[in-house]
Amino acid sequence: MTRPRDARPPSTRLFAMALAIASATAAGVDPAEPRRGEQDAEATRLDAIVVTARRRPEPLLEVPGAVTVASGEELESRGAVDISALAMLAPNLAIHPARAFNGSVTAHIRGIGQFDPVWGAEPGVGVYIDDVALARPQGALLDVLDVERVEVLRGPQGTLFGRNTIGGAIRVVTRRPDAAPGGSAAVTVGDHGRREGRLVLNAPLAGQVRTRLAIAGYDRDGYGRNLHTGGEVGARDAAVARWSALWTPADEVEVRLAWDQYRDRSGPPAGRRLAVLPPGIDPDRTPLDPGRHDVRSGAPERLDLDSGGASLTIDWAMHPRWRLRSTSAWREGDSRAVLDMDSLPRTIFTLRRDFHERQRSQEVQVSGGSVGTHLVAGVYLFDGTEAGSGRANFQEQRFYGARGSIRTRSAAAYASIVHDLSPAWQLDAGLRYTLERKTATAFNGNYADDHATAPFDVRADFTGRTRYRAATPRLALSWRPGDRTMVYAQASRGFKGGSYNVRADAVDAPAATPPGPGCTPTTAATAGMPPRRPAPAARASSCDARSNSVRPGGTWRCRDGSSGWPTSTPSSHVPCTQAAAA
Repeated sequence: MTRPRDARPPSTRLFAMALAIASATAAGVDPAEPRRGEQDAEATRLDAIVVTARRRPEPLLEVPGAVTVASGEELESRGAVDISALAMLAPNLAIHPARAFNGSVTAHIRGIGQFDPVWGAEPGVGVYIDDVALARPQGALLDVLDVERVEVLRGPQGTLFGRNTIGGAIRVVTRRPDAAPGGSAAVTVGDHGRREGRLVLNAPLAGQVRTRLAIAGYDRDGYGRNLHTGGEVGARDAAVARWSALWTPADEVEVRLAWDQYRDRSGPPAGRRLAVLPPGIDPDRTPLDPGRHDVRSGAPERLDLDSGGASLTIDWAMHPRWRLRSTSAWREGDSRAVLDMDSLPRTIFTLRRDFHERQRSQEVQVSGGSVGTHLVAGVYLFDGTEAGSGRANFQEQRFYGARGSIRTRSAAAYASIVHDLSPAWQLDAGLRYTLERKTATAFNGNYADDHATAPFDVRADFTGRTRYRAATPRLALSWRPGDRTMVYAQASRGFKGGSYNVRADAVDAPAATPPGPGCTPTTAATAGMPPRRPAPAARASSCDARSNSVRPGGTWRCRDGSSGWPTSTPSSHVPCTQAAAA
C-alpha cells in the first residue's frame, strides 16, 4: 500500500512544516502527537479506499499485497494525460510510451516487462480496462479521461488475472453512469500552440437506463523543427472517446455496455545525435543539430495509431450471497510507423512497421460465500491475432523485409478462496490452470529494393504451432494485530505465454533457447502506514530472474540432429517435427 510522495518543492514543504509546528505549539499541542480526532479521521480514510485487487470490493487496508491506488481526481490534479503518469506514483513501476509507436506502452514492474513492442511478443505486465485484458502493447497506453481509479498490483498475478502478469497488473477502472444528469468541461491552452479540450456528459435516458459520454482532444505544435524539410518535430494530435450505458432491468441485475476509441496522429519525438558520424557512414559529415528537439531527417516520419473496442458486462446477484458476472469483449487496432533511426537527410537506417491486431475474450465468474469465507471462481477464454510487416533500408544498399502473423487461443479456469482462520488471521489460496495454443507464420528475407516485393534471399519461411500449459498458484497468510496494522507473507506464480521470433533468421540461427520458468515469493509488513506509501520491511526475492515463466510444450527435432525450444524458428531448409515435452 503506497502513497505518492509530496510533489511540492522542498522550500514549500519546509515552510508548511514550520507553520504547522508553530500553530501546534501556540495551541499547547505537541506537533509529534496528532490529536485523537485526526487519528480517527485518518483511520476512516484508510477504510474508505476500496479496491478490487481480489476481484471483489474491499478496503485497501485488508488486501495482503503490494497495491498502489490513484484516483481519477488525483491523476487530473497532477496533469496526467495517460497511465504513464503512474511512474511518479507507484514504486517499482517503470512505464512510458513505447518506442516506434504512439499509444503503445512499455511497462516494467520490479524489472519484469517487455521492451520491444513487436507483434507476437507477450508483455510481462498486464494492462486491463474495466477487467478486459489488453493483449498487445499497441493502444495500451490508456488515457485517464473520466477514470474512477487506477490500481497497480505488483508481483505475479497469475491466479485471478491470468495472462501476461508475471510482473504485475495495471487496472484502469472508468466511471460508471450516474443516476443524476450532469457533466463537466475543461479547456487548456498554453505554449507551443497547445489546445486541449475535455467534455463529460452524464445523461439518464429513463429510470432503468443511464448513459455517459466522455471525449477529449489534444493538439500541440512541435517542440522542434526538421531543418531538412521544414516540418515540425514532436507535435501532438490525438483524440479519445468513451461511451457507456448501464441498464438495470431488475434490482439484482446490471447490464453495462462500454465502447472506447483512440486515434493518434502525433509526430515522433526528436532523436538527438550525440556525435558526428564517420565518413564511411555519413559522407556529408552532417554537423550536430543546434537545438535539443531539431533533426535533419529525410524520411517522412509518422507514428499513427487507431485502437478501440467494446465490452458487455452482465452482473447478476442470483443469491443474497452469490453473484454471477459475465464479461464479453472485443478489441481491434492498427499501427503504422515510419522511423528514421539516424535522423539524417541521407538514408542510413530507415524502418517501416505496420501492425494489425484483434482480440475477443469471454470471462464468466462466480463469487460469494458465507461469514468468514469468500470464493471467487471462473473461466476465461481468449482468441487474438496479430499480424505485421516491417521493412528496413540500410544505406540504400540492403533492403530487408519481414511479415507474418501469430494467433493465440487461450483457455483458463481459476479459483481463489479467502478464509478467516480467526479474527486476526486470514488465509488466501488460489490456483489457475491455463492452456494456450499458438499458430504462427513468418516470411523474412532480403530484397532488391525498398518495396519488398520479390526476395532474392529467403531467410525464414515457416508455419509453426505449439502449446503451453501452466498452473499458477497463490498462497498468502496475513495477520492483523490491530485495526491499522497488517503483516502478511505470500508466494505467487505468474504466467506469460511464449511465442515465435517473427523476425527470425532461420539460416544463420535455426534454434534458440528462451528463458525458463520463474516465480517470485514475496513477504512484506505494513504497520500503521497511510494509503499508497511503500510498506516498510518489504523485501522480494526471485527464484528465477529470467523474464519468461513458460514451460515449453516440446522441442524441435530436425533431421540434421539439431533441436530447440518451440519458440525457436524451425529452419525452412531442414524438415523438423515436434517431439514430446521433456
